[in-house]
Amino acid sequence: MRIVIILLLISIYHSGLAQNRYTDTSTTLVSYWKQGDLKNYEIKEETSTFTDDSLSETKTEIDTINFLVKEETDKSYLIEWEYLGHSSTDTDDQITKKISEKLNKKFGNLKLVYSTSETGAFHQIENWEKISKAFGYAFDEAIKSEKKNEELFKILKQLKELYQTKQGIENLFNKYVNTYHYLYGIEFFKSNPYYFETTLPNAFGGEPFPAQLAVKLDSINTDDEISYISINQSIDKEKAQKNILEILEKLSGKKMETDFLEKDDLFMINDKMKYKISIPDGWILKYEFHRTIKIDNVTKITKISINLLS
Repeated sequence: MRIVIILLLISIYHSGLAQNRYTDTSTTLVSYWKQGDLKNYEIKEETSTFTDDSLSETKTEIDTINFLVKEETDKSYLIEWEYLGHSSTDTDDQITKKISEKLNKKFGNLKLVYSTSETGAFHQIENWEKISKAFGYAFDEAIKSEKKNEELFKILKQLKELYQTKQGIENLFNKYVNTYHYLYGIEFFKSNPYYFETTLPNAFGGEPFPAQLAVKLDSINTDDEISYISINQSIDKEKAQKNILEILEKLSGKKMETDFLEKDDLFMINDKMKYKISIPDGWILKYEFHRTIKIDNVTKITKISINLLS
């Protein structure tokens, strides 16, 4: 279904329109960007962990980035995502601090270069090998200085291995970059939400969780030419029953009752996303992400926002 929608939007893109078309009940979302276009965004991520409904841990990380359209062709865009600054309330995160210091000292601001389709849909990271080598250098320097700290030394070596592959680099950046570009190449209708079957990563190992995803055009402000689109995603508990059962039994150390799925508060992963979009040119003005993960008596809430500054 998504492929058919994207092909439809590509035909619209090549029809000579200079901007997205819309009514009060529908809108297209195609990137009408030009080489040299530059936007400045703030990315904020807040994580809170609750145990038995009591807050046990919280942290906030903030990045500012420049989004530059480096190249524009009839079939693609080349984007540079430059990290300008980072701050964190997590004073115990020694690893991130050490790696950031090594990277900045040697290479300056980290620049992620990736390509998209002509409609703005994410394609792939183009400079992953360069970034991988930079991380390799930073980890090597950090490892040299931490040989006496056996625990940290071991963690650094393991992380270095993760960032030596294309998949490792993609996993590091995709929660922001892929999310930004997720909706491009689709036409939305208020009366016709889209429903997809998808998967969610299994942080405990094993097969990904089967999940259900719904994409909905919430409203359109025709005066200001702004659209509001939401995504809801959750685990399909029936299809994921085996995965969930294995995790709960592993964590509890005991066999679960056969009716464990009827207890809604025992295991949950729910995502809610909201986009505010400038319709004519297709720029994301604001993005909000809210994920709730609940396993037995522990709940982790992650909030991510991407806000256009200028």
